[in-house]
Amino acid sequence: MCVSKMKIFLNFLLFLSMSLTINANARSVDDGTFFKSDETGSPCLKSSTHVLSKRKKEKSGWSVFLDQDFLVINPENDETNDRNYTMGFGLSISGVDNSKGVLASSRDWFDKYLMTSTDDSSTIIESMHTTTYGMAVYTPDDLENEFVIQGDRPYASLLYVSNSKLKAYKKGESTETTFMIGVLGLDVAKEIQEFAHNNLNASNEKPLGWDNQISEGGELTALYSVKKKTLVSSCYVANKMSSDISYSLSADVGYMVNAAIGLDMRWGYIGTPYYLHTTTPVSNYNYYSCYDCKVHDNYFFLNFGLRAVAYNATLQGQFRDSKLTIDSQDVENITFETSLGWVYSLNSEWKIAYAINYKSKEFKGSEAEDHLYGGLYLSKRLVE
Repeated sequence: MCVSKMKIFLNFLLFLSMSLTINANARSVDDGTFFKSDETGSPCLKSSTHVLSKRKKEKSGWSVFLDQDFLVINPENDETNDRNYTMGFGLSISGVDNSKGVLASSRDWFDKYLMTSTDDSSTIIESMHTTTYGMAVYTPDDLENEFVIQGDRPYASLLYVSNSKLKAYKKGESTETTFMIGVLGLDVAKEIQEFAHNNLNASNEKPLGWDNQISEGGELTALYSVKKKTLVSSCYVANKMSSDISYSLSADVGYMVNAAIGLDMRWGYIGTPYYLHTTTPVSNYNYYSCYDCKVHDNYFFLNFGLRAVAYNATLQGQFRDSKLTIDSQDVENITFETSLGWVYSLNSEWKIAYAINYKSKEFKGSEAEDHLYGGLYLSKRLVE
């Protein structure tokens, strides 16, 4: 199975390379430029094109996202059966409006005590805010078994709202902090999956085991996240193929407790600065709309990550008793994640992204497996 998944990654990489080559001279910019002019004559610039506007909009843009197994593999194939992280979707709204409210104030409180060493206002070049509403759904392999399935993943669901703030600093660094509140164990996940299977022909299986999910009936939860991203190398060439490489350090505390290190690479026509390129972590995609940007993107990205996991409530349960949980000694303490995708600007307002995401198995068990799923993201920048 691992070999077939790697073949999917390689085939998609070849497809992206061919597509970018075909589009090499096909793009024209109607209301802006890809990059600043190079006054020194040097062929390689250290920063991307646009100068971010100091004028902030109340609402600057929005994005919708969908993570699903069938976005990668033929639904008729047995490998597409719902399992592990089976579905995620949501709406992300960016703009200065999102700097207000209870969630934003709570995040600010955490930031005040935990991020003081990085919050030097004299070095900030941009500050952006977003609010995300979403849901993540996890299932075992055998959906038609109404009983507890030992050795497989527990049913779990998370309905959440999060508020995030991104700050970009001089010298190629950025920080992002997020505060999320949510509810585990609601029946809405069961209803959505049943609708998808019965009415949208997503699968022939009937999900019968949702009464066994983590925190069945509902339980409040929360999460605070921090991520620092550093630009390692960048080469931006006007109207030609460009590239950049950055690495990230992140940590989550709440219904998940973990820390991660990641490497992110981009190649193609890059109009968006490195800190506005959002990777696709499971169940929490934050979108930031570029203020007054008039640039186009047509690039592919590849990122890798290693995550050290201490606790995961969607596997181990939280405070309430659950019918099936994974013991702490059976949780995989190190997981590997990677994403391969393409970002394409349809015009100066609309952008679409597609990614194939891979995650190594999260627990030890007879039915534990690595997971492969696709992600589709559509965003719109609001203009006056």
